Amino acid sequence: MKKGFFLLACCAVLTLVVACGDASGSKVNNPNTVKLLGASFAVPSITIKKGSTITFVDDAGDGSLHILTVGKLGIQESEAGAPDFGGLAGIRIDIGESWTSPPWNIAGTFHLTCTAHPATMDMIVIVT
Repeated sequence: MKKGFFLLACCAVLTLVVACGDASGSKVNNPNTVKLLGASFAVPSITIKKGSTITFVDDAGDGSLHILTVGKLGIQESEAGAPDFGGLAGIRIDIGESWTSPPWNIAGTFHLTCTAHPATMDMIVIVT
């Protein structure tokens, strides 16, 4: 009886630990974090070091569906050295979700856009 209770208690604790984790698997404590607001990036540009990633967080209180891609004015454009943002489909981030980009391994200036908000959502990434 004691073994059954102990096993049940361990399962309950494990369930709580898993439920409190980040379901998206991204690093929400990434120092290079950019909030996605209703129809804009919280910042117009970000400067990061080569090899770094960027975590995009769709604000649960002021967010909306975002589809991020490399490009400008809502149009996907290939930029040599930019990491993969889901190809032509882009990366879909729903309200309250987050996504961490692959590493930015090439120094340079890159452009990101949201195809759901083409008139208002462009951002520059400067990799040093």
